[in-house]
Amino acid sequence: MDRNQTQTAGDYDLGQVAILGSSGNPVNITQLIQEINIFQNIDTPFITGNIIINDASAVSEFVPFLGQERLVFSLRTPGGIPLNFTDYHAVIYDVKRRFPGSARAQTLLLNFTTLECYRNIRKKVSKAFSNTISEIAFELLKSDEFLATKKSVFIDESSNVRNYISPNLRPYQVLKFLKEEAVTKEQQPYFVFFENSRGIHYRSIDSLMGGQGSTSVPHIRAYKYQPKAEHREIDENISTIINWEIINSNNTLTNGAAGMFASTLYTHDIYNKNLNKYSFNYIENIFKRRNSLNHDSKQYGPMISETKVDDENTITDFPDSKIFVHPECENANVSQNWLQESFSRNLEKQYFKIKLTVFGDTAVNCGDVISVQIPSNRQLLDGEGTAAYDSVLSGRYLITSLKHSINHPSQQHSMVIEAMKDSVVKQVPTVEVQYPVEPPKPSDYGLAIDRQNFVPSEKINKSIGNLRKFFNY
Repeated sequence: MDRNQTQTAGDYDLGQVAILGSSGNPVNITQLIQEINIFQNIDTPFITGNIIINDASAVSEFVPFLGQERLVFSLRTPGGIPLNFTDYHAVIYDVKRRFPGSARAQTLLLNFTTLECYRNIRKKVSKAFSNTISEIAFELLKSDEFLATKKSVFIDESSNVRNYISPNLRPYQVLKFLKEEAVTKEQQPYFVFFENSRGIHYRSIDSLMGGQGSTSVPHIRAYKYQPKAEHREIDENISTIINWEIINSNNTLTNGAAGMFASTLYTHDIYNKNLNKYSFNYIENIFKRRNSLNHDSKQYGPMISETKVDDENTITDFPDSKIFVHPECENANVSQNWLQESFSRNLEKQYFKIKLTVFGDTAVNCGDVISVQIPSNRQLLDGEGTAAYDSVLSGRYLITSLKHSINHPSQQHSMVIEAMKDSVVKQVPTVEVQYPVEPPKPSDYGLAIDRQNFVPSEKINKSIGNLRKFFNY
């Protein structure tokens, strides 16, 4: 196969897969490979994966798998961006041994991760920092004292200076703790910390979606649910959705209780005896102030409706559904700038998610924006042509997790993508709903019967007193 040209959807270029064991000599295991899986996740700061090999040549005798070996390979879609474990080695950290593949072969499962993950468990941070969170992140990732990564790092500049003393924590623990309080210069909170084939990212979720620009971030690929066809262009087949399902969808009860739609924050200063109250509203504080994924659609709107749900209140009009209490003092990060919105954005990330099975494409990564087109089930209207798309399911999504799967014997490369959306391409209408009037009196017959037989407490106390006198007690 031409390394620079895709012949069919699902093609891949793997090259040589080698293991560097204790001897230091590379051992080629390419022909032993049955399956390779590589995982990226927007909530995970390192790439992980596994390789299944069928060891019929007793390779494990020449290179004893001890969970300390380097793994060297490069996976790419021809002409695309590689998942490069050649320049930046992976490390095998776990070996699932010796379940028989045949009478003369063993099947092994080798779990691997990145060198940065390995360095992380071997380093502790006992240091005082006084800098912006983005500068602290850069130091922890790049300094030889800590993770010393040679990979590209993408860090959104933060505005808030943090005085922080790390109490003997691992670098990733410090980075994950500080990202909760990070706020960009545009006052955008909620950072994510992850790794993909381009490098390590310490980014505001708003910058992934569009930041402050007038237009949204361009999508990396437009996926369409349609049958695969041989006569179609290869690129169009690569963009075909093999299968899809909605895995999270509009759980307003759980997310409402957790503070996605509305919340109240009380900050208290124990020295000055101050108590402040801050109310949060998802529509006013997030949707109307931040770029949404489907911002460029003229009719876009939030994933929730502003129709009244309870008397005169919308779903965002219940600030007491979640109460936060946070201390406040001088020279500390002020929680009203990040806490409520960060909680809401984290829940928003899980609120509406789709899972797609598509053909493998190393140009697509976790943290990328994709476009998804799902056909509508409704009857087509005049002027809609031959196809119409579901206005809720279709639109632009942010990839939150991605799995590359290589079936080496069949030479097939597929991906499972999980992605979230924060808006719809066509706004859900807001209407005045006339709910049925509740009856003026509740059905409290059981309580009414109890009331008929109720004996006032003063009568009970008098009766007990008379009994005591009778028995001289």
